[in-house]
Amino acid sequence: MNLPAARRLSLALAAAATAAAVAAGTAAVVAVRGRLPDPVAVHWGAAGVADGFQPVSDALAGNAALIVGLSLATSLLTLRSRQPGMAAVTSGLAVFLGFLLYGSIWAQQGLPEAAGAPMPDAALALGSAVGLAVGIGHALLVRTRPGVAPYPRPFAPEGAVRARVPDTALASWSGPLRHGVLGSLLLTASVALLLGFAVWLWRIDGPWLPMLLLALVVSALLVPLQLAVVVVDSRGVSLKVAGRTLSATALSQIAEARRVEVRALREFGGIGYRAGFDGAVGFVTASGEALRLTRFEAADLVFTVDGAEQAAGVVNTLVDRQAESEG
Repeated sequence: MNLPAARRLSLALAAAATAAAVAAGTAAVVAVRGRLPDPVAVHWGAAGVADGFQPVSDALAGNAALIVGLSLATSLLTLRSRQPGMAAVTSGLAVFLGFLLYGSIWAQQGLPEAAGAPMPDAALALGSAVGLAVGIGHALLVRTRPGVAPYPRPFAPEGAVRARVPDTALASWSGPLRHGVLGSLLLTASVALLLGFAVWLWRIDGPWLPMLLLALVVSALLVPLQLAVVVVDSRGVSLKVAGRTLSATALSQIAEARRVEVRALREFGGIGYRAGFDGAVGFVTASGEALRLTRFEAADLVFTVDGAEQAAGVVNTLVDRQAESEG
């Protein structure tokens, strides 16, 4: 699937997930409305006691507005970044909120008063699981693969930097992702805060498990990047951690490499594996110099590394050698 088709399908899936979450949730609540207290509980305090209430009709309207509003906001990120996978967040979030918001109301059947409504732990847990599954499934459906160079493949563009090595010498380069002090501190603080919040919820008999799982997911996604190394060799460009490959781009998929300057927050919205606002994707761990790969039929790929000029030169030299071998 090419990128334009993937973008259209992804936005359609996000819209369908949002509509389904609102329609199914509203129907489930309306079906049991006669057995619900009115008003119903819509918010619970830290101690697990209901402290916010609304008439059923207002709660239904508010839930629909919240889900649709957040879906529109996250869909705008897809349009801005031009990455189809971003809309998977929209689908997963809509389904999660549908289970949580409507499920917490549906569970109040038979209660004489909403003040006695328990924390919606089951709706939270089920919504987390189903929302995550929907989001992952959406992302897999719209996944695209880079194309490869035509045969015979073209040389790197004239004016692109090259490595100054003899034609017969092996050309390779490696270097770790560069990490800013602030980014590393924020990562550590975020994980510590999530873990601390999970412990606090556990002590007050709150929904601690989802918070613990969130901390583990954040750690699993971001901590490996602290140890990742970019490797350039005759096979292409890869990102490795402890010998394991996190990402690999074959040389035949690369048209050109160059050194660029990136601003993590302004151009990519933060650090981690990010979709940039100019259509690129990247492993962005700090602002500053970076290696940018122009790929065939795929978004540009960015790695924040020191020595990006040398890395780009090696990539372009290897591209030229592959072009010579096919010429």
